[in-house]
Amino acid sequence: MRKIYVVGSINRDLVVYVDRLPRTGETVFGNRFQQFPGGKGANQAVAASRLGGDVHLVGNVGSDAFGKDMLDFLAGENIDTSEIAILDTAPTGIALITVDSASENSIVVVSGANMVWHTRDLARMKIRRSDIVICQFEIPLEIIESVFEQAKKIGATTILNPAPIKPAGEKILKNVDYIVVNEVELEAFSSATVNPADPTSVYAAMGKLHQRGPLAIVATLGPRGALVSGPTGRNEAKGHNVNAVDTTGAGDCFIGGFAAALAKTHSVTDAINFANKAAAISVTRRGAASSFPLVAELSRH
Repeated sequence: MRKIYVVGSINRDLVVYVDRLPRTGETVFGNRFQQFPGGKGANQAVAASRLGGDVHLVGNVGSDAFGKDMLDFLAGENIDTSEIAILDTAPTGIALITVDSASENSIVVVSGANMVWHTRDLARMKIRRSDIVICQFEIPLEIIESVFEQAKKIGATTILNPAPIKPAGEKILKNVDYIVVNEVELEAFSSATVNPADPTSVYAAMGKLHQRGPLAIVATLGPRGALVSGPTGRNEAKGHNVNAVDTTGAGDCFIGGFAAALAKTHSVTDAINFANKAAAISVTRRGAASSFPLVAELSRH
């Protein structure tokens, strides 16, 4: 089976629950505090592993308690952590999240070790021609550029999730096999207006994004499913009618599922259907990584 290399962020999420968010200069009392694994890189690696992938995570943590917690968690998810660097020069990335009684939130991210990279660090990756390489935008763009350039020289398959949105040059996009975007990201990278309820507008935006380099584009449209446009044509994955309680991490679940399926099949249609089903299950549960299903669960739904 093809290996999946996720090159990306590793965070510890620190969440405080309050009745209401504080105003500037105000102190409020919290009701509850929890810690969760986080970071888009770690989330996508967990999803891919739970959904049957042979996953390696390449990233950085600090030599602190949060870093140890994340390494222990990832190893427990059957993810190869041997290519994660432990840095003495920067702390593990954290997200400070405050959530009120109406589920509104405010978030402060301190990237820490996620932004401390050198191109020589990429020697950690032992990718082969048959492997799949995934990146997101929570690490330096120049590292993503180098990762994808190296991957394409070898002949590996590349998947980009351009989130959170940042301007990306053609040096990255020209080496992308699959770019996975939601409607907001598709608008940003195509400079076209997207109406998720109108596939024509989605495909028009995809056409403009194709001109920037990606071979195939997968647009995730929440309950409406997903559309794909690529060298083999256009395909659609229908949405699933579920009782959604928390959409946190659904996009990461989709990408992990998409990669896990691509590692076993050459059918993009089958891969997006598999990923869409996994993401639909995840939104019926609370949390990010904690909501991601196991591969055996998909056969029961």
